[in-house]
Amino acid sequence: TLALLGVACVICAALVMPRVLPRRWLVAAFAVLLVIGAFRAPPQAGWPGEWVVIACDVGQGGAQLIRAAPGRAILVDTGPDPDALRACLASAGVSRISVLVLTHSHADHVGGLPAIAGEIPVEMVLVGSDAPAASDLEGLPETTRTSAGDSIELGPLRWTTIAAGPSARASPLADGSSAGEDAGQNDASIVGLIETGELRILVTGDLEVAGQQAVVSSGADIRADVLAVPHHGSPRQDPEFIDAVHARIALVQVGENNGYGHPASSALTMLRGSGATVFRTDQQGAIAVSADGGSAVTQR
Repeated sequence: TLALLGVACVICAALVMPRVLPRRWLVAAFAVLLVIGAFRAPPQAGWPGEWVVIACDVGQGGAQLIRAAPGRAILVDTGPDPDALRACLASAGVSRISVLVLTHSHADHVGGLPAIAGEIPVEMVLVGSDAPAASDLEGLPETTRTSAGDSIELGPLRWTTIAAGPSARASPLADGSSAGEDAGQNDASIVGLIETGELRILVTGDLEVAGQQAVVSSGADIRADVLAVPHHGSPRQDPEFIDAVHARIALVQVGENNGYGHPASSALTMLRGSGATVFRTDQQGAIAVSADGGSAVTQR
């Protein structure tokens, strides 16, 4: 920048005092300016320093980063793809995981673990009633089983476990049929509230209707500025739960052209009807929410 300013001063002087500075000086100054401009470093990629939460673009899966300190974060789930998670961590400048939360054992939430184990220091691993297999956790610290009401202080951050299983009954569909054999695992997802001082962030794993209703019935304060939408925006959303959260920003982590029909139009309508602005990783890439809670930045 200083070099460019100096050259610009020479050019200005040459223009206003042509008798003092010969024409060849003017030509030389322009040449130097062009060379400096050609070799200037490009702008640095990544997120603004004030980001609080990032919904990583990991395809059809879930992974959220909540900033704990410069270079450190809470990581909630890993998505299915280690390479996609590595890219998200690198772009966010995260080199240490203060708390790794594994909401449940489905591959689209824990398949990215190889990007963490043995590669990035992890201080604590929280699991619920549906913990991943021991073989998936090799290279990580011993897990801590969390339960509703548990809390962790990380400087200005506070994590509170709202729910962590045991598995609830299968959530009913609109026609009264079962949501499938995985519904029990989904409803065993850890639900956590992170308070940063500026924002309240609710993470929900793959929570289904029965699990959402159980959270509402518990009386827990789940009001949040930012909601990681349950189960990638599946149609199985409870309106009382969505209204109780009353989020300003809803983050839907979903793979482009996925075979599940996520996110469902009914879920999007419900979220928007509650007052939330919806952001989707399949359309907008990774999403970072800033400290003021009123803006989000997207990155493909």
